[in-house]
Amino acid sequence: MLEAGSRWLRLNWTIESNDNTHFIIQYRPMHENGWYNFTIPASFENYQIEALLPNTAYVVKVIAVNEIGRSKPSADITAKTLQEGTSRVEI
Repeated sequence: MLEAGSRWLRLNWTIESNDNTHFIIQYRPMHENGWYNFTIPASFENYQIEALLPNTAYVVKVIAVNEIGRSKPSADITAKTLQEGTSRVEI
């Protein structure tokens, strides 16, 4: 599930393995090629990406990491931040 505000996106997921050591959240504005990366603890089931531009489309992925290596990235999640002054919305 994904929630959006004018300057943030919040991802929620279900942890499928207790073997994960951490997650990597990747995101980028849809019109850019390079990814921004955040590493978060394996115990997290959500993450809020902050300081985004309003009314902008983003692509987001989640990668699980354990002692063997990285999982394949999740399917691309496409979401658009809201216009400034708009309430949050679930996508």
